Amino acid sequence: MSVSELDTTCTIEAIVKIIGRAQRMKTGTDCAMREVAGVLKSRYPSCFIALQTDGASGFTVGHGIGQVILDKLSNRLDQFFEIMEDKSSVLEHRSNAPLVSQFNTVYGTRYFESLAVATVACPDYGNRIGMVGLLSRELEGFSLDDVRFLISVAELIALLLANRSLIHSSRCCEESIEIAKNEWEQTVDALPQLVFLLDANGKITRANRVVEDWNLSQVKRVGGRDCHAVLHPHCIEEDCELRLRLKTELAYLSMHRHAQWEYFDKPLSREIRVSLRYLATEDQLNSYRIESCAALVLTDITLERRARDLLRSNNSDLQQKLWETAALLRKINGELEQQIAEHVKDKAALKESESRYACLVDTTLTGIYILKDQVLVFCNRRFAEILGCSIEQLYGVRLTDLVRFSSDSSSQAQGADPLEEMSGATVVKVLHPDGRTIWLNQSTAKVVHKGQSAILGNVVDITELVVTQDRLEASKTELEALSIKFIDVQEQERKRVANDLHDGIGQTLSGIKMAVENVVREMERGRGTTTEKLRDLLVKVQMGIDEVRRISMNLRPATLDQLGIVATISWFCRECAAELPHMEIQKEVDVIEEHIGEEIKATIFRILQEAFNNIAKHSQAKSATVRLYLKNKLLRLSIEDDGKGMAMNNGVTPVYSLGLVSMRERAECTGGTLSIFSQIGKGTKVEVTWPANTE
Repeated sequence: MSVSELDTTCTIEAIVKIIGRAQRMKTGTDCAMREVAGVLKSRYPSCFIALQTDGASGFTVGHGIGQVILDKLSNRLDQFFEIMEDKSSVLEHRSNAPLVSQFNTVYGTRYFESLAVATVACPDYGNRIGMVGLLSRELEGFSLDDVRFLISVAELIALLLANRSLIHSSRCCEESIEIAKNEWEQTVDALPQLVFLLDANGKITRANRVVEDWNLSQVKRVGGRDCHAVLHPHCIEEDCELRLRLKTELAYLSMHRHAQWEYFDKPLSREIRVSLRYLATEDQLNSYRIESCAALVLTDITLERRARDLLRSNNSDLQQKLWETAALLRKINGELEQQIAEHVKDKAALKESESRYACLVDTTLTGIYILKDQVLVFCNRRFAEILGCSIEQLYGVRLTDLVRFSSDSSSQAQGADPLEEMSGATVVKVLHPDGRTIWLNQSTAKVVHKGQSAILGNVVDITELVVTQDRLEASKTELEALSIKFIDVQEQERKRVANDLHDGIGQTLSGIKMAVENVVREMERGRGTTTEKLRDLLVKVQMGIDEVRRISMNLRPATLDQLGIVATISWFCRECAAELPHMEIQKEVDVIEEHIGEEIKATIFRILQEAFNNIAKHSQAKSATVRLYLKNKLLRLSIEDDGKGMAMNNGVTPVYSLGLVSMRERAECTGGTLSIFSQIGKGTKVEVTWPANTE
């Protein structure tokens, strides 16, 4: 039994005695209620008893509330009964609860936070005639045990009022009191603690049935016995810890009111918690006495002590884990603070990024737009420039109203919606509003714009790229054909050089070898004709030298490096005139050597050489003119013939003419520009220009 339960038992016994004395002595109701209120005061600072009977109309008594408030409570009992409805008791824990709020209204301010009441019911007075209540300023001021206590007090008061003149049979009251005592005794017997009520000499006046559970004695045999003797029946030690401690605490209990300690009881083999509490032996105001003066409660805490020891043994590990957890939390907290700082930094960076993004969208070379229900709701400056409109003119306009798709596009051929056809990444051919044909590279994606589904598009004007790609495709085809022909020409050139070496140098060297062999044989035989044969041999050697010089001049003339391009042109024209006697060759050179850069001299010779090669092979010309001159700070080379000419494709060299293509490439590689003018039957003119070196 806990101390509070023990106090409750003693309080009920005191009230039972007050009720019994009032019945025997036939005292008034108000006197008995004041005594009961005095007993309640010893447990609760704020309490009241309010009754409405024919004999005591509006009678209210209490403590810790004030008489004026008590009078107001008496006049409002009917309102409280209506709030309680059919409930016999109420427990409330908040100031805005119905009953607490009503009591605070009576008090005039929000003063109470908790309330516990029980109604007093007596059929002789019209069923509910009053209530017993407790008030507290604490939010959790009362428990269900307090409510059950009030119900018992209310039942005892109802017994007192069962007869209006208090002449009801005392036997009936005693039976009710006895029933109440038995109920509390059964309650105490059900407790797991061993409970003794002691008199001033330390003798046991009452005990619960736990004394039998502990195998100490029977309940009916412990009355009047010494407490120590019951707990330690075989103890003969004068310095027994329990004996000395009980004796000391009982001596000072009236002063200290309460004592508690723990120890290991060897005879009982139990860890015991002892609680000793002082009980008032008499009430000076109402002159009643209580037989017991102290309540001794012994609790077996063996399991609790084992748990405590286990807890203590694990305390070090737990403390270590707590330290580790605290260190981890500090680390996490530091990381969180760092993340918060980074978040703030990222937020500022995001704002700056948004500003840069807005600037980028407005200045990008890519046209950006947003369509909602195929209507333009946003576009940047570049998109407007591509369509040749202003941004204000584009807003709210359908894209298909501004742009016409080419008639050869796949979407028009299939009859599909152009916008749906342009979804994803697409290249489309579009008719510009000004009539031009442009090519657009567009990519689209579905987005949410202002809470609605929309299409985000990016457009790049790739008209120049498409034209360039077409030219590259044509150049690729031309290059493939020229590569094949170049290999063929290269093989022919190698064959020509091989034939020249074999037919010219090879035969001359063979003749020299045979002549030397003949001279050697003549000398061995001692003949005198050696000198004449050596002169013949010198002629053959000179012929070999002339052949080597001719081949070398065909590959790269020595005069180009020794005398310059002007002299080389003159030499080349003489050679061509000798090889082509049917053709009249004219030469006009109106430039000095210093005006011609060293890097283009070989190019001039090769272009001249290739041009005359084509004239000799294809033109069937009767005359040709070579001109090299300065005009408008440009060095100009012109080779013109009166041959049969050739067909030109818009000024473009025929793909099969490797010689013409090689001349163009040589000119462009040295910073020049080659132009070809030709018509069928009117000859051909090749003209090359370079920036002149006039400094």
